Amino acid sequence: MHNVDEKAPKYQLLNMELEKIQRLTSSIIETRFQKFIEAAFEKKTISKALLPDEETELYEEILEVSEQYQNLKNKILKGQNVEPKLETCLGSEKILVRFMVKIPIVVGVDMKNYGPFDLEDVATLPRENAEALILQKAAAKIDVKD
Repeated sequence: MHNVDEKAPKYQLLNMELEKIQRLTSSIIETRFQKFIEAAFEKKTISKALLPDEETELYEEILEVSEQYQNLKNKILKGQNVEPKLETCLGSEKILVRFMVKIPIVVGVDMKNYGPFDLEDVATLPRENAEALILQKAAAKIDVKD
């Protein structure tokens, strides 16, 4: 490893260039993401052959959310009842819990982030994560009766 003089003009210029590249790259990524969202909501087609696998997966998820949103909007406009269905958020894979302490972000067994949570917050978590928090007395299971 070379000793680098952080006060040297060359180092400072290279560091400024790196920061500029990171900002531009971030801007490009955000613009692509925004285009995915706009295309999904306007029902435009994006050629998946031109996308890397990660973006293809992301775009398909955005399309699914867009469809759910349109269905919800149509139900509301038709005056239909749109109350939440407890079985969808309390299925066999998730448990409804109330937090007994403050908890930072939890990475679920499904690799999704949950939280952070404050005292008395309520959330549905993957069964394995919920059971671990319940055993540690950091959360309490909420039983929902029909």
